[in-house]
Amino acid sequence: MNFLNKIFKLYILFFVFSHIIYSMENRTFSVLLKSLKNTYDGDKIKYLRNLSSETYTCDQAIKILKTFNYSGDRVKGLAVISNRIEDTQNKGIIAEAFENDYSGDQAKAYKIINNIQSNNFSPPKAKFQHPPKKFTPPDNSRSNSSIQLEKIVNKCGFWLDYGLRDEVKFNFKGNNEIGTSNLYLWISYCATMEENTCRSPYIKKRYDVYPNWTGFQDTESSTVYQILTDNGNVQLPDYSIFNFAIIIKDELIAKQMIKVDKTCR
Repeated sequence: MNFLNKIFKLYILFFVFSHIIYSMENRTFSVLLKSLKNTYDGDKIKYLRNLSSETYTCDQAIKILKTFNYSGDRVKGLAVISNRIEDTQNKGIIAEAFENDYSGDQAKAYKIINNIQSNNFSPPKAKFQHPPKKFTPPDNSRSNSSIQLEKIVNKCGFWLDYGLRDEVKFNFKGNNEIGTSNLYLWISYCATMEENTCRSPYIKKRYDVYPNWTGFQDTESSTVYQILTDNGNVQLPDYSIFNFAIIIKDELIAKQMIKVDKTCR
């Protein structure tokens, strides 16, 4: 353990003086993660405090927090890194690290997550060795419209994520009359919670509506599995992140991205 501590101190000194302002590269982060896994919880918190110039993505934060053995220390670790999160728009997924912890510590963690503020820096875009085919429909006029995949029956018990057995309904609310007799729900799957990793829609479902409607809700609930497979007509993609988009007259009106836990079938 003493040898490991010496190695880790050298690692800390390197990063303190390098003044890195963006999240760790994969190889560097792997070194950090391996070291944390072999360190006592109290020392983990000290190391994370010393790495004050480092920033992390939400996915990296989850992996860091899962190295803690005790939920109370996990909450302390979150408090240390909470102001160094890059992709703050995805902060909700950090709750995944606490899903098996005591309810009291979960409540403390959720409060910290809710208080995470947006950062001013703009991290570089992720580079893909084999870029996926992107799905980026135009996004302009109706910015106040919204879409929500509402849980009607939470059969899987997840706080943020969706399970395949959860029963849901689509709610769509526009900021003015739709002005057409049909609209489309496009579903695509994504590698991460970043939209530029989403592939072209694999489901395009048409809804017939009245032109003077400003929105709609499914009359009957469906399971998440039924929605993601179009009632068994398509194979369930081997991904866990999905993007839902409402398209009217080839214009993106509203969108929602969700994370699906496939262990609950």
